[in-house]
Amino acid sequence: MIARLLAPVALPLVGALLAALLAAGGWIWLQSGWLEKAEAENARLTRSIAVLERQAEQAALSRDVAAARAKAAQDMAAEKDAMLDAIRNLNLGECADETLDPALRDLLDRRGLRTPD
Repeated sequence: MIARLLAPVALPLVGALLAALLAAGGWIWLQSGWLEKAEAENARLTRSIAVLERQAEQAALSRDVAAARAKAAQDMAAEKDAMLDAIRNLNLGECADETLDPALRDLLDRRGLRTPD
């Protein structure tokens, strides 16, 4: 008797449950696609971050190299100036009356450091 009472309700209930299961399966399938896309985007962004970090390290290294080259150029310029000052202020003693070598005179002339002859 109970089976006869439930029979008209059971078929629609089974249909509704089947529809709910199909809808849940579709929703899970849809979310798995979203998850795959999100994981791919995450991997791409992670690679991008790694590339940017390497570029930052390379830029820091380039900055250090440029600073070292600038320091070396300043040191060379200071050494050159000191050497030219030493030549210009050289106490020649008994050779003071001698004329300068023409090559040295030309060099001093180009540098604007002409000494009296």
